[in-house]
Amino acid sequence: MPGYNIVRSDKNLMWMVMPASKTYMEMKAESSNTPKTEEKIPGEITRKKIASEKIDGHPTDKYEITYKHNGKTDKIYQWLATDMKL
Repeated sequence: MPGYNIVRSDKNLMWMVMPASKTYMEMKAESSNTPKTEEKIPGEITRKKIASEKIDGHPTDKYEITYKHNGKTDKIYQWLATDMKL
């Protein structure tokens, strides 16, 4: 189900919002369940640039990242803005 996350590191909280079902879930923010926002992901195995896209008017590079966490290999996508280091 499509959705998005809101993370408040200062309050150690995260909300997973699922607009289609008009629901959200609040949980304690932990490294295992928060979005990976660092430029280098802990446990990163590979990083492959797969596209350049414009998001909200900002040029970004899109990466496919494979990383290992708690003995499990996982894959995520990450967009990094090139005009403001975000």
